[in-house]
Amino acid sequence: MSVLPSLLAPGALAGQGIAVSGGGTHLGRAMALGLAEAGATVLIFGRRADPLDETAFLAQDLSGRIIAEIADQHLDEDLERVLDRLEKGAGQVNGWVNNAVGCRSTPLMNLDRSAVEDTVESALSDLILATEAAAKRMK
Repeated sequence: MSVLPSLLAPGALAGQGIAVSGGGTHLGRAMALGLAEAGATVLIFGRRADPLDETAFLAQDLSGRIIAEIADQHLDEDLERVLDRLEKGAGQVNGWVNNAVGCRSTPLMNLDRSAVEDTVESALSDLILATEAAAKRMK
């Protein structure tokens, strides 16, 4: 039974290793399950074990599989560990989904320029550096 509507034929991503940051909840979960349904080995990572484990459990009957890893995208050593685990679990790195974005928790009506600029700078730096680290491992 299909978990999600899919644009990909079953097995279309068989043999592909793809990482999804923030893969335990919301859009990250939906993307990870869709990729696994298409046959990919998907490594999901984030800072909380419970949502990651729950997402991996939801993928048990799919043609691909989900590997859960606790990691913080802000830490270079965690990104390297995620990529190492993806290579070990899938044999290669074929894709990278930047889904998670860390930011200060501030109510919309109370934002100040400094907080917004800090968040944008940090988030973009994390996304660019994570993409670069993954791209270096793609063949």
